[in-house]
Amino acid sequence: MALVLTDARRLARISPGLVLVVALFLNADDPATGAVAGALDPETADVGQRERLYLEISAAAMATMMRDMQTGGSGDVNRDFVMQMVAHHQGAIDMARAMLRTGSNQQLIRLAHEIIVTQREEIDAMQLAIAEPDMR
Repeated sequence: MALVLTDARRLARISPGLVLVVALFLNADDPATGAVAGALDPETADVGQRERLYLEISAAAMATMMRDMQTGGSGDVNRDFVMQMVAHHQGAIDMARAMLRTGSNQQLIRLAHEIIVTQREEIDAMQLAIAEPDMR
């Protein structure tokens, strides 16, 4: 387990792998942790069905991401950056969830779980940074 404390807030940061293992152990059907209820069974789902569902979910995720990344400018570069990057990272999370619902490659499924955890951590870090007075 990697534990790093920031000087400003003394926040503990646990390695993404450990967070993933604990989250999956505690609640395997919670989309917030990366596990997705309603995943297609690799043994019974039709390949075409799997592909159509993945493309539908990922297209919706990308459309939402592109819409949410648009900014007219807030007058604050820091806030604009965070707004765009949060939308970008959320898009990656949503696409990884699509993989979890439809994919069958175990290595890619593990990677999708890791993407969800790390992108969520980065979203949290950016939102914390923009909330700090010295970052404005």
